[in-house]
Amino acid sequence: MRDEIEKMGKKELRERLLAEKARSAKMSEEIKNLRERAEKEDEVISEAGSLAEAAMALSGIFSAADKAAGRYVDSVERLNTRVEAACIARDELSKKQAEQTLTEARRRAEKLLNEAVEKSKKMLSDAAKKSEELISAAKKRADDYYDETKQKTDAYVKAKTDLRDAISR
Repeated sequence: MRDEIEKMGKKELRERLLAEKARSAKMSEEIKNLRERAEKEDEVISEAGSLAEAAMALSGIFSAADKAAGRYVDSVERLNTRVEAACIARDELSKKQAEQTLTEARRRAEKLLNEAVEKSKKMLSDAAKKSEELISAAKKRADDYYDETKQKTDAYVKAKTDLRDAISR
C-alpha cells in the first residue's frame, strides 16, 4: 500500500483523500441513522417497559457504531499520514531533480562558453596570421614594383645620358 501511495501523483492523492472524505461523510450519515434508529428503539423499549432489554439493545447498537467510527478514524489517520509522507518524498525528489538539472545546465553553459572563447581566440589568431600574410605580400609587391620601376628609370636615365653623349660628340 505504501509503495502504491508513493507512486501516486498529487492529483491522485487528492482524489484518494476526497474519496476518503466522501467515505467519512457516508459513515457519518450511517452513524446518524444508527442514532435515529437507537432513538426509535429507545421509544419502543420504553413502551415495552423493560429497561434491561432496552439497555442490551442499545448497548449493541452503540458498541457497533463506536467500533465503526473508531475504525474509520484510524483508517483516515493512516491514509493522511501516508499521503503526507508521499508528498514530502515527492517534494524532496523534485528538489533533487531540479538541483541536478541546474547543475547540468551550468556545466553545459560553461562548456559552451569555453568552446566559444577558444573558437574566438582561434579566429583572432587566424585573422592576425592572414593580415600578416597580406601585409607581407603587399610589401613584396611594392618592393618588386619599386625595383622594376627603378630598373626602368635607371635604364631610361642611362639611355638619355647615352643619347646626350652621342649627340654631343
